[in-house]
Amino acid sequence: MLRLMPSGCLEWTGWRHPRGYGKMTVHVDGKQTGRLTHRVAWELANGPIPEGMLVCHRCDNPSCCNPDHLFLGTDVDNMRDAREKGRAVRGERATPSRLKDGQVREIHAILAAPNPPNDCELGRRYGVWGSTIRDIRIGRTWAWMDTFPTSGQINID
Repeated sequence: MLRLMPSGCLEWTGWRHPRGYGKMTVHVDGKQTGRLTHRVAWELANGPIPEGMLVCHRCDNPSCCNPDHLFLGTDVDNMRDAREKGRAVRGERATPSRLKDGQVREIHAILAAPNPPNDCELGRRYGVWGSTIRDIRIGRTWAWMDTFPTSGQINID
């Protein structure tokens, strides 16, 4: 149920989770349980997975079971890996986002202007909490956009 790909991935060809991860049934202590195939592959090659750790893919192929393509990491490590590879969903594509990319550019321009409104007032204008504006202002969210204009580029007609 594995297929060797030119990339070196050992792709699981059996049942897959909707997100593409291979899934299999294993018997543990006389009971059947579903397991993700890349986690089983890691354990067979390297031993138990420590509590709280994820088995991440270097190859970004969720159905890959090649232990050489896998590494242990925390959720933060996995998200960092996705971000560095350009796979992270962010901005207006993120499900909970109430703002569009263009609106954040406008907010950046307003905040960079002399005497900008306070965070709560600006939040009301855009239908979000003042804390959302604060997070944009201090770079906690939307920092990847890097749209704060330099002097001479501010135009908020």
